[in-house]
Amino acid sequence: MTGSRLITQFQESGRIKDVHDAITYLVDALALPPSGPEGPIEDEDEMMVILAATVSILGDAYKLRFEALDRNEDLDEAIDSCAKALTFCPTDDPRRSSFMEDLAQVFQIRFERKGQLEDIDEAIDLLREALTLSTMGDDEEALRSLASSLNWLGDVLILRFGALSELVDLDEAITNYAKALAFCTSDDPKRLSFLHDLVQAHVSRFRKAGKTRDIDEVIGLLREALVLPSTRHGHGAINSRLSALDQLGDAFMLRFHQLSLIEDVDSAVETYTNALALCPETGPLRLAVLDNLLGALLARFRKADRIEDIDKAIDLQRQGLTLMSDEEEDTELEALASHVCS
Repeated sequence: MTGSRLITQFQESGRIKDVHDAITYLVDALALPPSGPEGPIEDEDEMMVILAATVSILGDAYKLRFEALDRNEDLDEAIDSCAKALTFCPTDDPRRSSFMEDLAQVFQIRFERKGQLEDIDEAIDLLREALTLSTMGDDEEALRSLASSLNWLGDVLILRFGALSELVDLDEAITNYAKALAFCTSDDPKRLSFLHDLVQAHVSRFRKAGKTRDIDEVIGLLREALVLPSTRHGHGAINSRLSALDQLGDAFMLRFHQLSLIEDVDSAVETYTNALALCPETGPLRLAVLDNLLGALLARFRKADRIEDIDKAIDLQRQGLTLMSDEEEDTELEALASHVCS
């Protein structure tokens, strides 16, 4: 049985012996001269192609065993094997970008596990280079693949931003997320996820640099999210719509706190109210949205001195208290008193 078949068998059954056997088979195969149906292969280019494919499969096997057994040595072996596959792969081989992505993935996994910055640097460099080798086809599948690769590079840049807090990584992540979105059709099921990634990156940059244009972008993106099919129809649409509304309310409040425009807090109140209408009658989600709406009403009361806002805030607080424990009630009442007096 070949190494590939043993790997497939492991993925289907979860029997760890299959992946052990696959690794043993592939290691033994690599110790022998490459051969084909007609005997040993003499052509060097053909030999490199076979070696690249075999060692790439070995890298997959080590990664699978790492995921199953959580052994660091398997992750190191996966990186070593994927790097060798890339070394053996001819520069004009159409699989080269795929081998780069395989190696980037295991570097990313090791960074997330150990936090070694050189691993995330390697992953970013590999994904950048893989994108330069990507050909933009006209078919929908090629565009979706390109969008996913761009979004992945954005994700990895966000990981490095989280480690180093360097704005240049956040800027590049936003650029790649925006490109991914541009290649993603409106009915693509991934579009909402891509929108979410871009929204979070803009929010992070706003918090880092304080530029209003980032919140303007967030508001535009979340408004788009609310008209996507995935937030209007089908399984999970209510939760997706509720999440987008709550985030949109947050964005209006961020801009209100920066620019102090009454229309932003008005929009926040309206948006949180719409989100609340979608919430279950009980539970922490309803309590969180209630709290957000309460905060927006109190902010508008302080800005415009509308007594109806404080009346509504008190009514919401009463609703919230029915969802809380006694200890939480005391804390919330103290918070409300503090808000009103401030």
